Amino acid sequence: MVGVNMNESTGDAEDFVDEFGVRFSVPMDRGDKVTDRFLQIGPPNSYFIDQQGIVRESLIGGSTPDVFAARVGVLLAELSAPLGPLPAPGLKAVPTPLLSDEAEVALARGAVAPDFVLAAGGDGRWRLTEQRGTRLLVHFQPGTCAACGDAAEAARQAAADAGLRFILVARGNAAGETGGVLLRWDDSVGDLYAPTEHQRSILIDADGVVGGVAAAADDVAGAIAEAFAGPDERT
Repeated sequence: MVGVNMNESTGDAEDFVDEFGVRFSVPMDRGDKVTDRFLQIGPPNSYFIDQQGIVRESLIGGSTPDVFAARVGVLLAELSAPLGPLPAPGLKAVPTPLLSDEAEVALARGAVAPDFVLAAGGDGRWRLTEQRGTRLLVHFQPGTCAACGDAAEAARQAAADAGLRFILVARGNAAGETGGVLLRWDDSVGDLYAPTEHQRSILIDADGVVGGVAAAADDVAGAIAEAFAGPDERT
């Protein structure tokens, strides 16, 4: 349960929380980014979101406690049914505790990398935001081509030389050893990270921030050096 505060000061929001004994989080939507995306008519607008980040139900405008209780009851019954222990592959929202108020989530240098879950070996799952504390080179290989293996190997070697963990995201079966983690392609993730159907290497630092994006034909080692250089060393 999260109550997003819009158009009010922090002091007014705190007074409201104290007056009504609110026991859930009330984050401040400074800049109206959340409001602009979610508010339809109103407020209030209420969204019921499951553990995979999917909107299961919405209530636009005010409603009664009985209506809320009925909707919650139906959803809880559905969510308590066997769904399997693993999240579905695809793009996910970056968990709020991992974001500062000023953070931007985007595939751009200096922004927090958009989160995703992909299938790993066997029945496993791999989530980007669970890799915090480790510098990554995530190489996206959209399809099969004569030079795919060479480009992936060059990216893998560059990552190894720089002490980065190498992650290969491949459509179909990737040939040979990855020397890192092999993940199964998902279109929702690929459409964002490799939208041109060409190979790309994404450099992500230990805080989950994008350090740079390199195409297969680029000097990946040079891009790594630039991404993780100190401010005085950058060109």
